[in-house]
Amino acid sequence: MPDSKHIFISYSRKDRIIVGEFVEALRKADFIVWQDVSGISAGTNWEETLLEAIDKSAVVLVFWSQASSLSPMVNKEIDHAIAQNKPIIPIWLERATPLSPQLDKRQAIVGKTFTSKLTEALLILAPRIQRQINDFDDSIPMSKQKNFDRKTIGDREYITLLLVDSVYCKAHLIAEATTIVGQVSRIQLIIQNTRDVGYASVKESFSCILAEDAQHPADAQPLVALHVTGPINPADALKYYIDPTNVAHYSDMNDTTHKAISLLTRNDNNKVFQVFLFTLVDIAFLIAMSANRWIAFQLYKWIGDKYSRIMTIPPRSS
Repeated sequence: MPDSKHIFISYSRKDRIIVGEFVEALRKADFIVWQDVSGISAGTNWEETLLEAIDKSAVVLVFWSQASSLSPMVNKEIDHAIAQNKPIIPIWLERATPLSPQLDKRQAIVGKTFTSKLTEALLILAPRIQRQINDFDDSIPMSKQKNFDRKTIGDREYITLLLVDSVYCKAHLIAEATTIVGQVSRIQLIIQNTRDVGYASVKESFSCILAEDAQHPADAQPLVALHVTGPINPADALKYYIDPTNVAHYSDMNDTTHKAISLLTRNDNNKVFQVFLFTLVDIAFLIAMSANRWIAFQLYKWIGDKYSRIMTIPPRSS
């Protein structure tokens, strides 16, 4: 699995507010960003982590200003990126500050023209650092969607549709052939970034919901699952994993999940997402808490031999 997938952000902490606005714009445009404001875990060697993040990047963006020109770490990041032959795009925050000798032969982008010019440049340099969104219509049956597959789970056949194909993560929608997702109010959200590759977690979650439906038949409805998977472990292609030092993994999983949720709720916020914790609990909680808060979430955890509900996060009242 190639590692060069994210955008590395080099900047001075004195510019963090304006750089943060640019980074948010990149994420909204579905680019995967590594920014050390949240990317370095406690107890790690921060400088080594930064340089490793550059090694694994597809593109390095240098936000250039008086403050960054005087920053030893920014200049070290630039030198390291050049040594690793990484594409570098300077973003000129202050035209009055000349580019450094390492950057002056590179085409810089003025901050005010950031969106259109930078997006075009990034897609030319590294098109796989932007997640791909499937053309999904929630008003028609699953069997009428484009580019779907069929999976047998237990003794039932389901349609699986790749809803979001991201840099490190994927989000599959799973439902029976006749199900119209827009008419369903309950969606199982299975976030699988650890354990084995495959649909084991979905099968177990389906079994749990089927058991609940059997106890409350009046509330039963077609089963729909949103299955979000994390990166494949480069050391074991049969397992998922999350690298705790790589913020691109965390942010991609979070943003991919939110993108998929937004596709499923763009015409209807009155859905309940049942979050099944076959994952790192803090990541699942973060995703639920940072998602569209007009949506209700029910958090389940595998306890003993079944899933049990451990928390309900209600939507904000209007």
